[in-house]
Amino acid sequence: MKIRYFLIALAAFAAPAFAVNMNVFKDAPMTRLTADEVQAFSNAITNVLDKGPEGTTVEWKAPKTQFTSKITPGKRTTDGKRQCREVVIESESKDRFQRGTYTFCKVANGQWQFAMPGSKPAKK
Repeated sequence: MKIRYFLIALAAFAAPAFAVNMNVFKDAPMTRLTADEVQAFSNAITNVLDKGPEGTTVEWKAPKTQFTSKITPGKRTTDGKRQCREVVIESESKDRFQRGTYTFCKVANGQWQFAMPGSKPAKK
């Protein structure tokens, strides 16, 4: 899924949190972002994945919702023929804090896609 949709899905899981393992997202700082801020945050993550030097942290802020995030790209790897990259995202909004390590892989159209743990590239 594209980064923007990953962020929206992450925020969406926060509301219902039906599965026990999804309760971690119910108080996610990202749930406070507006739609425009989600898009801007997605763009910031994409930029870091594309151009960020490994281990160099970029800070992103959304003053309207008092949201701050630190985005730190990791090594570039390959998954089949796809270029992948791990990224650590630390987010805070008022009294909420969340830290996660995520892997994104580039798909055929050049966009980054969230790589579910244990997922394999689609076969043609």
